[in-house]
Amino acid sequence: MPERVFVAAGIGLFALGVTLRAIPSTPVSPLASAMIGAGLPCVLIAAMTAVQRETPGDLLGRVAATANSIMFTPRTSSARAAVS
Repeated sequence: MPERVFVAAGIGLFALGVTLRAIPSTPVSPLASAMIGAGLPCVLIAAMTAVQRETPGDLLGRVAATANSIMFTPRTSSARAAVS
């Protein structure tokens, strides 16, 4: 599957899942959550693949670590705020 199609499918699946979460229905909620859980990794995988493909080898470790921090810090911050 071409990378752009993979990303577009992931974004579409994620968006549809988020939209379905607005429906106040118990049977729809797990389906929507599964769609979100399947769609978001598609985008993250494609982003990290692009970082690895486009970064020169001598900078790859630093750039990958920075990209990882940028992509995953919001998730950990929101989880930490939820616990507080």
